[in-house]
Amino acid sequence: MDDVDSLSCDDFDHATDQEEEGEPEHSGESQRINFEEVRREPVRVVKKTPKSRTPGQMVNTLGSYWSGAGSGLRPIRRETGGEGRSNQATSIDLPLLVADGPRTITDALDGPNHTMWIEAINSELMSLEGHKTWSVVEERKIPKDARAISLRMVLQEKIGEERKVARYKARLMAHGFRQREGIDYTKTYSSTISFAAIRTVLSRAAMENKEIVQLDIVTAFLESNVEEELYLPLPKEFGLANNGNVILNSNRIDLGVSVTVRLNQSLYGLKQAGRNWYNTLESYFTKAMHMRASKSEAGIYTTPTGATIIA
Repeated sequence: MDDVDSLSCDDFDHATDQEEEGEPEHSGESQRINFEEVRREPVRVVKKTPKSRTPGQMVNTLGSYWSGAGSGLRPIRRETGGEGRSNQATSIDLPLLVADGPRTITDALDGPNHTMWIEAINSELMSLEGHKTWSVVEERKIPKDARAISLRMVLQEKIGEERKVARYKARLMAHGFRQREGIDYTKTYSSTISFAAIRTVLSRAAMENKEIVQLDIVTAFLESNVEEELYLPLPKEFGLANNGNVILNSNRIDLGVSVTVRLNQSLYGLKQAGRNWYNTLESYFTKAMHMRASKSEAGIYTTPTGATIIA
């Protein structure tokens, strides 16, 4: 992977300065990229199941090349084999369409696809427990001045080929609108990379025929800690197993007790979740992997081997 991408932060910063001064980035027609020619290359659709990756499992290069020809944005993975244009086909991962599912867990359990929804909800709970997202607390130990932040299980259907449901998705979301500024959160700003920076890096990689790899970190927000003391009452359809883990009470037996948890990790829907994740990723890149961040653009890092990462 050492020769994947040789664009350094210094190269990017220099290119950015030239753009600001109004100087042309390239001279000569021979250096222009013919994107129409790229789109006419042989294409094969590849179905991939995203794998959960922690920052420690990330590869040395990240990136994405987007083509908007025809039906919206499509993430493309281009692979090259040495010098010159590769004979390999270009892999295009077509995004799945999203359709709204049942509005509540009760509606899902009463619906015709209840088995699929139970499996999806249990999968989400297993992911939350695996990340040690929360700790169950007794009601008497909750501070009196603490405001409970409610939760909602968002249910969606991923529509694939032939307009059939490819996957049932459940995501537990916090109601961030119930958070109090200065108590439940302080700062929410999270730096984001600009489209101009992405185009600069990808254009350089395309001209030098470098490999571009794009990956998705599943449940990324759960990888970051939360500093504030946040308490969340779980939906009434949840209960506790004998081992103390939170489970779905699919049989809807009245347990006579509600479950409240204290957050250890960030959760989707929190106002500070995006900032917490960015700080976690930046800290890992710069301290654990000894990468160097660009001075002029957030989200661009250079590895010690010379590869470039867009985060």
